[in-house]
Amino acid sequence: MKPTKFTEKSSTSLCCPVCKRVFCEPVISVKCGHTFCKRCILQLAEDNGNCPLDNVLCDSSTLVPNRALMAQIDDLSIHCCHGIKSNDNGDTWEVDSEGCPEIIKYGKRDEHESSCQFELVQCTYGGKLCNSIRKSELDRHFKNCTHIPCPFNEFGCTFRGTQSAVDSHKGNCSCSSELHIQTVTMTQLKELKSAHSDLEQQLSSIQKQYQLLHKDNEKLLSIVNEQANLIVNLTSRLEVLEVELKQSRRVSSVARATGDNGKPEMTPRHHRRWTASSDQRRWSSESVISLPDSQRGSFTWQMPFTLKCIGTFRGHNGTVWSMVASADRLYSSCSDGSIKMWDLADMRRGCMKTIVAHSDYVMCVAVGRELLFSGGSDRCIRSWQAETLDKIGEVKFAHDDIISAMAYTGTYLFTSSYAMIKVWDALTLKELHKNTGLNHWVRALVYDKRRDVVYSGSHNKVHSWRASDDFGVVSEVQTRYGTIYSMEVTKLYLIVGTFNQNIQIMDVQNHNHIGTLSGHIGTVTCLSTTPCGRFMFSASVDTTVQVWSLEKMLPIQTLQRHEKAIYALALWHDTLYSGSEDMEIKLYKHFRL
Repeated sequence: MKPTKFTEKSSTSLCCPVCKRVFCEPVISVKCGHTFCKRCILQLAEDNGNCPLDNVLCDSSTLVPNRALMAQIDDLSIHCCHGIKSNDNGDTWEVDSEGCPEIIKYGKRDEHESSCQFELVQCTYGGKLCNSIRKSELDRHFKNCTHIPCPFNEFGCTFRGTQSAVDSHKGNCSCSSELHIQTVTMTQLKELKSAHSDLEQQLSSIQKQYQLLHKDNEKLLSIVNEQANLIVNLTSRLEVLEVELKQSRRVSSVARATGDNGKPEMTPRHHRRWTASSDQRRWSSESVISLPDSQRGSFTWQMPFTLKCIGTFRGHNGTVWSMVASADRLYSSCSDGSIKMWDLADMRRGCMKTIVAHSDYVMCVAVGRELLFSGGSDRCIRSWQAETLDKIGEVKFAHDDIISAMAYTGTYLFTSSYAMIKVWDALTLKELHKNTGLNHWVRALVYDKRRDVVYSGSHNKVHSWRASDDFGVVSEVQTRYGTIYSMEVTKLYLIVGTFNQNIQIMDVQNHNHIGTLSGHIGTVTCLSTTPCGRFMFSASVDTTVQVWSLEKMLPIQTLQRHEKAIYALALWHDTLYSGSEDMEIKLYKHFRL
């Protein structure tokens, strides 16, 4: 701290009751109302934690800067610190007649003192061998300094003297000859080569250790993944057996209620209950051991129905950020940089393959029949063979910011980040087009195959873009929905999920607002609709999935099986999948009522 001497004796109201000096960084305790130097009261708080004036408990959390008092102190007049010196005892300061005569304001002292010509500095040649010198006297000192080195001192010359002596010496300096300089240079070069060789050996040793550690790490990761997959498979099988056991008990219960001829007695009501129970058991059985997509046939979502959780996929080591389903495969991406592929034809197999796809969060994935695309917080885009997850191509630093969403049209890939959308050739990942100047983060993209347009959602803006040709804007809709986090499109509606916890429904033709669906108590992070467009699923950070009828604009069911925020939904055939921050993927199967 700089020495300070005020021009006048300070008022006691401006002095700390602990150190008795003018306040330095004054803070006031909100509990007792007294003001102290920050350093003084923190020291007291460490000792006993009580105010020294009224013994009220005060700690660092109750202290706030006393700005009014600081303004008064800043207005006090002081001597420049380069114009004062300590007395014999060293505990007080007095005016130095040879120092700076300026009187300055305490609050503006740095403006003057940082450039004051009376500051005492060290000689750049002699250092401590020369006495401290005022800045204003440096030039005069250099003319008489006896410690100026010979310019050939780096080649071994030890001569020092005044500037005139150095000028006379350097013409006859023994270290100035070319032979001497070459000799010294070669010696230094040999020392550098030796040091370089030692460093190379150390680097080689470190690289070998790293390779060994990397191999050990890969082995451990492989073992961990194998065990995780085994746990997932066993857990899935256990949940299947539990479901089958419950259904078996229901069937047994109904069987006991039948007559001697093995048929239900009495009323048609019992017959209806038997049919429903039998149907539920059939669906439950197929929910785990499913037929391949090619043999399963079409499935139509229609009322009345309910969704029941029939299992959990486990194995991720972080938040499940995105999911897509295609050809009896579910692809899920995670905050640990991995992508997992799950078997939906035979769910007992669980995870079929895990790859480390990115160096950081994998924020979004998109899939076609044969290609899978991924993007994330490492700003890279990568394409994969959907069947094997072998890498096909990549674009490093595809965006300047995190890649927040993507949509695949079958020919082109649309990706988005902060205020920008880019279009890529899906096969070569060559950049074809760029749309800039959008409103804040573009967190949602969805492709409408019927109209061949891609919709994007940002803050209070919905855009539609041509999905081919010039990729230009088709329409721009100004909204009051706030930040858009998710989008979905049907043959009738354009649907957006927002930060303000609501789902907004718009006419897909003219973009007129039709209605608002409320039910979540957190940001609506993802949306999914059935192929027929009659039903919708929404997920939120409130840990729930809501099931909606788009015909009646009413909620049907609330699914609450996650413990943390849900960020991903995927629908395949008769099963809905949800991925969450709790690192799990829940499976909800359609049952007719």
